[in-house]
Amino acid sequence: MSTKPKTTLCEKCQQPFRGEKVPASGSRFEHHSTWQGLREAARGGCYICSFYIRNGEQRLMSREGQSDGKSSLKLCVVRVHETLGYLALQLGDLRMLFHAYQCNDRIARAMGDWDPPVQYSRQRLNSLLTPWLRKCKVQHDSCASHARPYIPTRLLLLEPDSSRPFVRLIATADLQSTSNLVYCTVSHRWGHAELPKLESTTIARLKSGIATTDLPQSYQEAIAIAESMNISYVWIDSLCIEQDSILDWRREAGAMYNIYRGAELNIALSGASRDLQTSLSNRDTSLIRAASVRVSWDYVNSGEMDNPVQLNWIIVRDNLGWEDVKDNPLMRRAWVLQEIHLATRILFLGAEQIHYHCRCMSFCETFPGDLPVNVERRLVPRLVPRAGPTHWRNLVKTYSACKLTNRNDRTMAIAGIARWYAEQLNEEYVAGFWRSQLPACLLWNVDQYGSTKRASQYRAPTWSWLSIDGRVTAYNDFPAVTLCDCISVHIDLVDAQNPYGQIANGEIVLHGHLAPFRLWGEGANAMMATTDRKIGKVVALAARLSRDVHRPGLGMDFNDVPLKSDGSVDSSFKVGVTVGWGGAHRHDEVTISRYVRVYALPVYRRLNDHLAVRSNSFGLLLQESKDRVGSFTRIGNYQTNTKDQEHLFNASERRHVRII
Repeated sequence: MSTKPKTTLCEKCQQPFRGEKVPASGSRFEHHSTWQGLREAARGGCYICSFYIRNGEQRLMSREGQSDGKSSLKLCVVRVHETLGYLALQLGDLRMLFHAYQCNDRIARAMGDWDPPVQYSRQRLNSLLTPWLRKCKVQHDSCASHARPYIPTRLLLLEPDSSRPFVRLIATADLQSTSNLVYCTVSHRWGHAELPKLESTTIARLKSGIATTDLPQSYQEAIAIAESMNISYVWIDSLCIEQDSILDWRREAGAMYNIYRGAELNIALSGASRDLQTSLSNRDTSLIRAASVRVSWDYVNSGEMDNPVQLNWIIVRDNLGWEDVKDNPLMRRAWVLQEIHLATRILFLGAEQIHYHCRCMSFCETFPGDLPVNVERRLVPRLVPRAGPTHWRNLVKTYSACKLTNRNDRTMAIAGIARWYAEQLNEEYVAGFWRSQLPACLLWNVDQYGSTKRASQYRAPTWSWLSIDGRVTAYNDFPAVTLCDCISVHIDLVDAQNPYGQIANGEIVLHGHLAPFRLWGEGANAMMATTDRKIGKVVALAARLSRDVHRPGLGMDFNDVPLKSDGSVDSSFKVGVTVGWGGAHRHDEVTISRYVRVYALPVYRRLNDHLAVRSNSFGLLLQESKDRVGSFTRIGNYQTNTKDQEHLFNASERRHVRII
């Protein structure tokens, strides 16, 4: 069988594969001396130069104008594993990594004879995709155990064989039998285009059937994929959930966990920038197959090796174009993040190529066959979610940075993932946290340089990160001494049957010290102060001025902490010492005319065995609630890093503190 790739390397990019011997890690080779030479090599089909041009065009044009057309690019060898027959190459400073492998029998079989077409026919799609799906269903026990039989309330029935292909909305309750029903789901961007939707005014038309050509091009592409795999039913949220019915939306949104786990396949339209476009329309098929190079190291050609390496090597880009999928706007949507986590099998229609991921293995058009494990681990990211507190914290950081068309969906768009984690961890889910992690997990931080604010409509208690619009970082888990106790936590749900869904009300009661402070300024300029009776001075703690959440200081949840109207002039309010990041700020005769009365609640103290003089303490910043007497709301957190400061927070008696 012929497995020779069509794309090759130019003379400059072949340098690491020539010479006396395998180059050492750190070796550098002169590349094209002019940008014009680089462009010509790319036009000539050089794999490495083509990707550099494609991904660094704007920067290249800028440098070309600044350097009179001269280039100082270097091709660097950044890793070598001679025994395994592996080199890693990097061109320039764009951090574009390329992997070179000996083309042994296993890699040759993984590449096969697949020749990616510019436009796919139904037959070509079937020949590529069906073996992937069949292999997973026959061989992967973990995929089978993750999948859950489920029949959605509504589905789109595909009828492609009529004179005019169309789709028809059906209620599955009306079907005579669903025992063998198979459906796929679709992940897409809503965008700003006017999409066809299921509403009270369109339901009759959708039930009678609409022409496939009346749907957005991205929907048509997903339907073509389903048809090529002989799947007759498709679930698309905009057409299977009543968009003008809050009751139907709430019920179906709560069923996402089952809908995506029950699907045969999830089709992610990751190459389409909008729903009006297709994913596979503008790809360069010459860069899908790996490049080939024939090594000519002197000691290989002379036969000095006992087991000479094979002369034919292949070169592929890092991640096989996965960054094209990962960095696509689709993957920055909160709902899509949940869909990807829940689906058993995912087909990504990237702008560069098709990727298939299940819970056991991955395929793509570059390697449509089984990759050796050591190659797959290096080239292909693992999408399978892992259950554990650390992984949940990482997920919160990623999810909170994702976008939502409707910000009030923040709770529901992670509900399915939360349910999966709860089952894996055997834990109780509480408004974005796990019961066993309280109260330490309350010390999340907002992105100090991002745009964060409290949600305008209630969706979670203030102590939950779900109440914030913007990116958050979950607390750090390290050895610590707890400084307060969690007495109780209570959540009122909009739907009592869905503990992971929308929240109507919530509160937590902690037992600990509650120290009064005065807060003034906003955001990164905020400061709070209290009187240190030991030294007879007012001591201030400055807001954190660094992205490093380990620095001492304040972390405000949002910039617009409201100043109370009763903030009064205090002529004796002079700040003599500031403890915080950014150096010591000394303010002589400073009069603070407006301030907010806040309270600090110590939560835990970090154990530092290597620095006996330091003892990082962390706590919540609270404000008295205007709506509920005797209760508090969270407005931020604080951190100190010396034992000498602890008495400022522990001077008061321990008491119950209700936070809403």
